Amino acid sequence: MRDMTAKNPRWGAERIRGELLKLGIRVSKRTIQRYMQVARKPGDGQRWRTFIKNHATWACDFMQTFDALFRPIFILFCIDLKRRRIVHAAVTYHLTDDWCAQQARNVMMDGQPEVLIVDRHSKLGGKSATMFKAVGVRVVRTVIRAPLMNAFAERFVGTLRRELLDHVLILGDEHLARLVREYVPFYNEGRPHQALDQQQPVPRAPETTGGIVSLPSSGVFIRLPPSGMTRPYDARGESSHHTCAGDGVRPELEEPRFLSHWRPSSSRAAPAAITPRRRRDLRQGNRVPRSRGRRVP
Repeated sequence: MRDMTAKNPRWGAERIRGELLKLGIRVSKRTIQRYMQVARKPGDGQRWRTFIKNHATWACDFMQTFDALFRPIFILFCIDLKRRRIVHAAVTYHLTDDWCAQQARNVMMDGQPEVLIVDRHSKLGGKSATMFKAVGVRVVRTVIRAPLMNAFAERFVGTLRRELLDHVLILGDEHLARLVREYVPFYNEGRPHQALDQQQPVPRAPETTGGIVSLPSSGVFIRLPPSGMTRPYDARGESSHHTCAGDGVRPELEEPRFLSHWRPSSSRAAPAAITPRRRRDLRQGNRVPRSRGRRVP
């Protein structure tokens, strides 16, 4: 196995296992991986992680969804690849060059990257790309039909769909814009990321004092949390500045009254247990009302 690995560096464990099966040798894939050389020779250039660390690199992309009337709505977003922070997000029905150019002006008001990664979309290569190049930003376009070259942006698209868009019925562009505005702060400040060692894009110190309560990050999570909706947790004490002086509970965290009809309440009376007499009457086909104990002829 070591000889095959040394002479065929492009072979993986499954390929070596197939070659060994041709020789009548049966071993598992895990055993082959144990004898393979794990160390890789360093390349001539710098790694991708080093490039992101040394340069302010952003990625820009579109995602498409539909409203209640099946009209397409587009979401434009820019993400900082160093900390996975969403820098800008906007929503529109009509994806035009003028609108994209205006969003490019808006995103550069708070800062600008050194390198901007975009795909081959025609709306990102016209006036918007000219706006970025005018301030010295290097625009790098990916290869046609290669979404993995903009993998960080594609990962955010999947996250936004799974955690938000799959759980709400969009009524229009203003409704979607409000949802995105409420989700972006949660994504930047309250959602742990595996690539950041379970930290948030905007770093914060861990909270070690106080009790643990479910703290919804936006109005949509508070009013109607369906199954699968994200609910972050925080440690809050009675003396926290986020609590109220009266009862120690934030007023926006109180449950709306219109949810009491679908959420089980402890004040409801439990259903009456079936007595042996009623069970016998049901087997015999006698109809006995629950409010009375006598038989009905």
